[in-house]
Amino acid sequence: MQYGERIRAAATYLHVYHLLPYERLAGLFGCKLAAGTLPRFIRDASARAGPIHEKIREKVVSSNFMHNDEWSGAT
Repeated sequence: MQYGERIRAAATYLHVYHLLPYERLAGLFGCKLAAGTLPRFIRDASARAGPIHEKIREKVVSSNFMHNDEWSGAT
């Protein structure tokens, strides 16, 4: 069975950002998702995001300074 982009994106978002377990997501969309489907959604999204994450990492590493918290200690 093939699932649309909206179901794949919503399932990935709800699992990764809101930490919903696979079992709850499987029944959320009104269709039965196979056991390997949700992990595949996550892997696919991770593969697509990899190049973006690498570019962000390169920019952060090459920057002149980096704030690691909201308080700099300066008065």
